[in-house]
Amino acid sequence: MFTAQALREIHDRAHRNLAALLDHCRLLDADDDDHEFPTVSALAALRATVFAATDAYLRGATPAELNTARPMLTWGGRTKVLIPAHVVLRTQTHLYHHQGQVTAMCRLLGKPCQGLDYPIE
Repeated sequence: MFTAQALREIHDRAHRNLAALLDHCRLLDADDDDHEFPTVSALAALRATVFAATDAYLRGATPAELNTARPMLTWGGRTKVLIPAHVVLRTQTHLYHHQGQVTAMCRLLGKPCQGLDYPIE
């Protein structure tokens, strides 16, 4: 059984890493087609908004709410029966998947970053 506190801890650690990665990306040079993509500042603002919304949800969620499957609206307007705690965990693992892709790109650009693994301290 997942608790809101445990999920908040995972969520907080993942977002600290994402914030650090965005800070690292501020050091990269702009591309020729930079106008077609969000700025790092815009991405950082979105990250903060998503963090606050998820944290607010978890602060008010009961263990029963987090661990009981229920119908949820998903991409494409489909409804699936999901467990909310699993949805939260899925977003965190997805974050690390894409973070790995970005850090690989940074390395290829000659701007390697480090210290962005899930902190276990």
